[in-house]
Amino acid sequence: MLKKRIGLIIILLCCVFMVSCNAKDSTTLKTEDLNLRITELENELYELQTKVDVYELLDKNFANVSNKTLEFFRAMRSCDKTTLLSMLSSNFTLEDINGNIYIKYSSLDEPDSEWLLCSKSETLKDMVLQGYEYNDLENSFIVHTRLFYLDENGEPTITPIFMTLFFETISWQIKYLYFDV
Repeated sequence: MLKKRIGLIIILLCCVFMVSCNAKDSTTLKTEDLNLRITELENELYELQTKVDVYELLDKNFANVSNKTLEFFRAMRSCDKTTLLSMLSSNFTLEDINGNIYIKYSSLDEPDSEWLLCSKSETLKDMVLQGYEYNDLENSFIVHTRLFYLDENGEPTITPIFMTLFFETISWQIKYLYFDV
């Protein structure tokens, strides 16, 4: 009978030991889950704060960027080569061919790109800002515009042209631009 009681006590002690081990494992797992969740929330908070910072930067610089865009538009409309050159980074060159001003740009991505800025046969009538964003990787503001032209008869051309400008934040010069139809 004593052997049975000793066996029963040993079995009870083993059960208590196993239950306490499981409780520690459960607590450890809960702590690890909570620490993981805290890390996820901290990362999410950082991402949201970064977005808030970008929105504040956009809000703060909207007037400057829109005025620079308008200045470039007016220089295009009047074919003011001096103002255009002052607003463009050194990546660009302007060439006057038969009264039309072409902008030339060369990069690793787009070697020898060329676009017509001012035309004798078409008049730049109006511009609409389509969108505005900040690129933190390149530290630049990107402005999407739509340009409306009139032909030599004063009639609107069929399709507007979309122009995207990339302004450097330090010099406020245009470091890249492209056109799309």
